[in-house]
Amino acid sequence: MQNLQLGPLVLNMDLLIYLMAGIMGVLAVRIRSRGHSEKEILQSYAWNSVFIWMIIWKGSLLLFDPLSFIRNPQALLFFDGGSKGFWLATVVAVIYIGYRFKFKLGHRHAAAFTVIMISGWTLLFSAAQLLLASSSQLLHYVILLLSILLLLLLHNPSREITARYTVQLLSLAFVIGLIGSMVHDQIQDGIFSDRTSTQLVDEENHAVIGIRNGQSAPNFQLIDVQGNSVNLADYRGKKVIINFWTTWCRVCKAEMPHIEKLYEHYQGGDVAILSVNVTSQENNTRDVEQYVDERSLSFPVILDKTGTVSKKYKVSAYPTTFILNEKGIIQKQQVGAISFESMRKAILDI
Repeated sequence: MQNLQLGPLVLNMDLLIYLMAGIMGVLAVRIRSRGHSEKEILQSYAWNSVFIWMIIWKGSLLLFDPLSFIRNPQALLFFDGGSKGFWLATVVAVIYIGYRFKFKLGHRHAAAFTVIMISGWTLLFSAAQLLLASSSQLLHYVILLLSILLLLLLHNPSREITARYTVQLLSLAFVIGLIGSMVHDQIQDGIFSDRTSTQLVDEENHAVIGIRNGQSAPNFQLIDVQGNSVNLADYRGKKVIINFWTTWCRVCKAEMPHIEKLYEHYQGGDVAILSVNVTSQENNTRDVEQYVDERSLSFPVILDKTGTVSKKYKVSAYPTTFILNEKGIIQKQQVGAISFESMRKAILDI
């Protein structure tokens, strides 16, 4: 999922969504526990489960990718344990909240409160996936509608919810989700973009040249640190990752081991790594060469000495990554740090 860029500041959208989803789960428990004699304790358990989830999710990097942390402890700020860390945190948090609720409420009510907490969490998470992800999946619609249904059924068991009321609410949620998804897709496809400007077309791909997903990536020719000429067009037939970075960028420093790992994983295969140092933002070229030598980076580092390429790709924050298919069509963009697992998944999805 795309990060949120506010000027030079890049916010981790995954972190924001998970935090808001946790708050939604706590809110669901708070509403359900109104009038309960121990509502404050129940709500504190819910908050604790959110904090436990966040800590395990971020800390799972130490378990699933310890070398990344050893090479650069700051990696813990920008990366996590990926999907494995996500599910590990989820299992632990659910076990914790279920045990705590069982201790206070007994089996029957503990199960209801646990499902309420999970439903509130998944409600916001699935809604965010539908509205913000680059592509919507049927599974997210199912999870969203199921979460709403469970919240309705468990909110107040003594109140009979008629089938008509439930169907109407679910239908409304479905329509809102569809409209939101269509609007998102229209924006992604550039329907609302300025069409008065002249657009260049890649005749080979019959695609508009630009930096949006689905457009042909602008070609460039630069020199790497060894003095070799590098032309993007020469990599047609391969999947390409273009990564813009600078030596003074701390996030880039944390990301470098992931780029190196990806390069070693696909070296000699059908994936090319084009690491573009925005040299126009550096003091001099020697700093870049020293940076590469100190970290023993084996992938090619290209020098954008005039900043022309970074301007062409409208790079305003570092690192910024573009993932291209074999025809040079942009499939994914990422502002901010991107992990080995995320890059590998994006490559496999092409």
